[in-house]
Amino acid sequence: MRKGYLFYALSACVWLTLCAGCTDYLKQGHRYYEVGEYRRAVACYSKAVDRNPKSSAAFYTRGVCYRTIGEHDRAIADLTRAIELNPINAVAYRRRGTCHADKDDHDRAIDDFTRAIAVSPRFAGAHYSRGVSSDRKRNSFRPSVGAITSTSRSRPKRTSRRSIPLRWYCPATKGLPGSCR
Repeated sequence: MRKGYLFYALSACVWLTLCAGCTDYLKQGHRYYEVGEYRRAVACYSKAVDRNPKSSAAFYTRGVCYRTIGEHDRAIADLTRAIELNPINAVAYRRRGTCHADKDDHDRAIDDFTRAIAVSPRFAGAHYSRGVSSDRKRNSFRPSVGAITSTSRSRPKRTSRRSIPLRWYCPATKGLPGSCR
């Protein structure tokens, strides 16, 4: 087995362990989400939360779905619970920050984007979102030069498509994406 595939297999095992007992509901919810049936997706994700209340993935996916349908308070509550269960989930911090930004609470949004950057310094989306939120807080429409500059530097170099197709190359780990710091 190639090293890159082993990383993804281990990631899948960790995810399945965290969601023990709720994977069927999560998969069904993902199917509903992909076709735009968000209320049904929320129902499936809620069943997953009921089945395993310690699953950060269940709270995270339900929070994302709530944000999609515009229920930002519920989304923030679910994303907060997902962060409590898995405090190193940088994407959950960014999603929660986006919910705060949607509610024009840019101070909290900037705090969440900053936490996402602290957890994952190369997370370009968090750098960009923090810059946009700080500009909106100042009522400026010009993106922050510092945020865009740090965003452009935060992505690792690409490698050839044959070695790792459409993934970012990490020189520190000899090509294993996701574990570079």
